[in-house]
Amino acid sequence: MQNIRKAVIAASLLSALITFIIYLPSIGNGFVSWDDPRYIYENLDIRAFDYASLKKLVTGFYVANWHPLTMISYAVDYALWGLNPLGYHLENNILHAVNTALVAVLSVRLITIARPLSSPAVFPAGFVPALLFGIHPLHVESVAWVSERKDVLCALFFLASILFYLRYAQKRKGLCYILSLVSFALAIMSKSMAVTLPAVLLLLDFYPLRRLSGAKGILKAVAEKIPFFAICAFAAAMALYSQTSAMASLESIPVDIRFISALRSYAFYLEKLFVPVGLAPFYPFPAEFDPFGADYLVTYAVLAGISIICLAAIRYRMFIVAWLYFLGTLVPVIGLVQVGMQAAADRYMYLPSLSLLVLLGAGGALIIEKNSKPLLALFLGFISVATVGLSYATVTQTAIWKDSLTLWDHEIGIYPDAYIPLMNRGAALVKMGEPERGMKDLDRAVSLAPGSRNALYNRALALKGLGRYREALDDLNAAIKIRPDADLYNNRGNVLKRLGDHAGAVENYRKSLEFDPVNGATYFNLALALEANGDINGAIESASRAAGLGVGQASQYLDYLNSRPGASTLIVE
Repeated sequence: MQNIRKAVIAASLLSALITFIIYLPSIGNGFVSWDDPRYIYENLDIRAFDYASLKKLVTGFYVANWHPLTMISYAVDYALWGLNPLGYHLENNILHAVNTALVAVLSVRLITIARPLSSPAVFPAGFVPALLFGIHPLHVESVAWVSERKDVLCALFFLASILFYLRYAQKRKGLCYILSLVSFALAIMSKSMAVTLPAVLLLLDFYPLRRLSGAKGILKAVAEKIPFFAICAFAAAMALYSQTSAMASLESIPVDIRFISALRSYAFYLEKLFVPVGLAPFYPFPAEFDPFGADYLVTYAVLAGISIICLAAIRYRMFIVAWLYFLGTLVPVIGLVQVGMQAAADRYMYLPSLSLLVLLGAGGALIIEKNSKPLLALFLGFISVATVGLSYATVTQTAIWKDSLTLWDHEIGIYPDAYIPLMNRGAALVKMGEPERGMKDLDRAVSLAPGSRNALYNRALALKGLGRYREALDDLNAAIKIRPDADLYNNRGNVLKRLGDHAGAVENYRKSLEFDPVNGATYFNLALALEANGDINGAIESASRAAGLGVGQASQYLDYLNSRPGASTLIVE
């Protein structure tokens, strides 16, 4: 037993150390212009640990998501590092290294529950899946992109919850059950993709725990998951509420297309797991949808073939469990409920890849147990080549996230006619002081997707920043017709105020607050517009609301209003 513990510790620490070293270059990366502004460097809510800010971090929605623990982690980073990206990247790296160590522990636990292992076989059972999990380039997006903190944080508690549950199932310790449930709640508060965990636990009850024997065993196992499913119901409600504005309608993407696209995505993820080339930050939907095209036919054959093999080998339960885990953990992001404009994303494979990697660990352990030297040589050669290749690919992929321009140059090199990378690169170039290049990208993005609210909105922001207010107003008007939201109305209010239309600005700020009634910056903008429009009492009331919501300038402005009302040209963006 002592030797087994030492082997597990060695596998965990060594895989975590190698992973951390491989990701060290990412610590020198900066922020990027994709979600990082709204989560971090333009987010005033993370800059204070007062009651108002913490309340908003816990109850508010950010980039159409509810993940309070992730937002609190950013507030901790800000308290420690300010807006130095090094600290944010360092925390992501540490979390990923810890997750890698947990994968080693979990892999050994699962394999040894299924069958006892000798101490020499324990090390590869933990080290192989953990190492491949840690250094796989498919996981770079989750680690090197600061805004994907939610992936690594969610995985930490997801893995911890499984480990506590395994302990509970074997030792019947109530404390372990409570810790598993609490860990699951923390995983949900990091990222709602963790909703699949109760189903995963039921899979583990089937194998390797073998707890689903007879009706009584099944009922007991299901009853134990009721608190987990209750948390799932809450998380699902929060996700649906927060992501309503980002969901594609059934009219735009019908159910049959979603289902077939989901099947194609499963095959896509398998391909990227085993052949991780051509990785991109954003995978656009194909220009044409042909369910009888060659790539789709191959998809159907691959998925059906794997499923048939797993069913045919049902007495080897590990294969069907691993396959169902892979399929099931991807369900929230596979496209049946389409959120966002991406057809797939590398980050979605952070946890789903786990079961297939554990199978490799089990294979390595079995080879050691069989003492087959030819197979061992072949396995060691495969792992050595995979380690070198994956490490190189991960270091290369990490460099892509160095800054906004590097990121979007890479994306456009792969998908030159996708409007989202052009839109994002254009916005970044304008902010970097290259307006001509930036506007060229933004104009092309709008021409490629004239009905895209985001393309119009981003061009409007760039035009506003360049002082071209009339053109910015035209784009904002068009974007609002497509789908209004708080940011669009707030920015249209800012543009109208610049154009001297204070009454119009007041109207737009009020519409913005209908969408986001706890936005202190918008209340402050409304106060300024009301003052400019001659409504001093209204300005005082709005400035008071802004001060109560943590806008630092608002208190000083209130003193000014009360002592000597006058005109002001301040704007909080």
